[in-house]
Amino acid sequence: MKKLLTIIIAAVAVTTAAAQQFVIGSKMPELRSVKWLSKSPENGQPSYIEFYQSTNKSSVEAFPKLSEIKSARSNINIVVLVRETGEEIDKMVKNFGADYAIGYDADGKTHDAFGVKFVPFGVLVDSRNTLQWQGNLSQFSTDQLKNVK
Repeated sequence: MKKLLTIIIAAVAVTTAAAQQFVIGSKMPELRSVKWLSKSPENGQPSYIEFYQSTNKSSVEAFPKLSEIKSARSNINIVVLVRETGEEIDKMVKNFGADYAIGYDADGKTHDAFGVKFVPFGVLVDSRNTLQWQGNLSQFSTDQLKNVK
């Protein structure tokens, strides 16, 4: 049993490492191929970018945490990127489009550029588009925002 648990933990670590191709301090890709379904993010501000899928239970459960990030730091762009369209995404735009920049990545180029292999997955970038944090939104702490310029 102990051996099986060790194998499972190692497999999760390898999968997570594969999705995290950037190191803290790396310059991140631009969001050029995204079609904005709501407002677009403001230039020159820090951003939290969440890669989201409405059919993924973990994405849906973590989504409310975005409001905590916005409450903790009013001048941050909250960017939600999806690769799907439909009623659930329309509801998201209607309910959150005034506060969040919601973008449609139809061809997946942005997901690929960020090395996204699973959702939920998010990155925190500073105003110079430099990586400050990456991982699962459920593991994000607003303490991460304190030193982001």
